[in-house]
Amino acid sequence: MIKRKKKSILESSKSVAELRKRIFWILFGLLALFSGVVTILSVYRDYMDVKREVREILKQASANTIWYTPGNEREGYKNGSDPINQYTVLSELPIYTLQMSSGQPAFVFQNSDQKTAAETWQYASSLLQNVRPGESHIGNLYFDQWAWDYTAPGAFSMVDIRSLSKDLCQSLIAGVLLYAGYLVVTALFSRVVVSWLVKPIEETLKRQKQFIADASHELKTPLAVIIANSEAMEQNPDPKWMKNIVAESEKMNHLVVSMLDLARSEEETLMLERVNLSMLTEKECLMQEAVFYEKNLMLETEIEEDLWVKADKTKAAQLITILLDNAQKHANSTIRVSLKKEGKNALLKVMNDGDPIAPEDREHIFERFYRADKSRARKSGRYGLGLAIAKNIAVNHQSKIWADSKDGWTEFCWKMKLENSAAKSA
Repeated sequence: MIKRKKKSILESSKSVAELRKRIFWILFGLLALFSGVVTILSVYRDYMDVKREVREILKQASANTIWYTPGNEREGYKNGSDPINQYTVLSELPIYTLQMSSGQPAFVFQNSDQKTAAETWQYASSLLQNVRPGESHIGNLYFDQWAWDYTAPGAFSMVDIRSLSKDLCQSLIAGVLLYAGYLVVTALFSRVVVSWLVKPIEETLKRQKQFIADASHELKTPLAVIIANSEAMEQNPDPKWMKNIVAESEKMNHLVVSMLDLARSEEETLMLERVNLSMLTEKECLMQEAVFYEKNLMLETEIEEDLWVKADKTKAAQLITILLDNAQKHANSTIRVSLKKEGKNALLKVMNDGDPIAPEDREHIFERFYRADKSRARKSGRYGLGLAIAKNIAVNHQSKIWADSKDGWTEFCWKMKLENSAAKSA
């Protein structure tokens, strides 16, 4: 049985780890895909912008070709052996436009002195061997060195795009590095988010395993007593063995009923209605008065009238009863019940004198099977489920419940929002 339990716990841990891994990869994959698409679109947009710029430069260069003809020299241009002339195109890129005559370069216009006329003609002549009029070429801006255009009649334009290629390659590398950095950040972010998402599941499984372990432990003792008394009856049919069996059976029944109440309180649908919390509190106090009297406890009440809330009347009464029952089990002599309006809320306090709740116990007092004094609690037949049920009822009502100890008093407080119409009339 122990091996089986360990196997179950191990399988649960593996399931949570698998869930964590799946959520991580799904989240990381989606974020990585989104950032990858954005990066690709950004790089593609920059590439197309540069390509349009080169195309526009080629078009402008061909359109602004200044023709040179003998006897028709224009101001600023020289007629001589050197056919290189300067002309202006709105670009810092080296641009060369050749005047074509019978398919051969006749004159060169350029905005850069990086190449001589001979160098330009030599490159253009080798290029024109495979180019036909009406063709245009930009090519791959990452690798090519030149873009050219032969669509304008009698003009062949070339643009040196090596600087553009360098800028685009640097931009591409920067984009890749930025994307890699983003992936690292995305991985860290995904881990944090997954931990945050899976944490409630892990806590639920942990509480479930702890609940099973605690319930098994609580049932183990009465079952052992019942078995021992049954065996004793076989040897000696004494009535006292039967009494012990009945007593332990009642303890088991009480525990099982409490566990069922706790399970129902976690997911039960509430029947909400307008409830006079003042009258309900006073009624529950009157019902407990005989119990207090038998235990020589004094009950003091201070209940403000006509405090209405929207609640499940049965569950609200159960919560009040749990707090009163808890108080009478720990009180030395006096129990005080206070119900007052506090802003837009109704605040119920159930206080008792006696031993205070230790600070380290206050965080766990509403947990299942938690008992500050385990030895005394087990002898008194308490299992630490009542306050857990009260906490679930309070949470289901979207209200707050907490415990505190000060000045020799232990108090359990339940704060619930007042019903609107009642708050206006108050």
